[in-house]
Amino acid sequence: MATAHVTLADVENFNRELRRFIDEEFALLHRLRQRAMALGETWHDRKYQELMASFDPLTKDLEKFLRQAEDILPYLRKTEANIRQYENEKLPG
Repeated sequence: MATAHVTLADVENFNRELRRFIDEEFALLHRLRQRAMALGETWHDRKYQELMASFDPLTKDLEKFLRQAEDILPYLRKTEANIRQYENEKLPG
């Protein structure tokens, strides 16, 4: 049987840092999209269209990555709960 050597604090810290990363990146991505759209209000030539043709898929890929990262959070919370349960069961008393 495999054994895991991880502390509750390590998993909690990773979970918290991942959540913060996701939140910050979503906010940055939103601001960047707004700025790109605002740029299009004054930049009307073919080069802007070329820029957006590259920019849009890139931002969609970033958003997809962030959404997939969010899917990890419930697993981490469950892992935290499992560690707590294990620690409580191994305590004498």
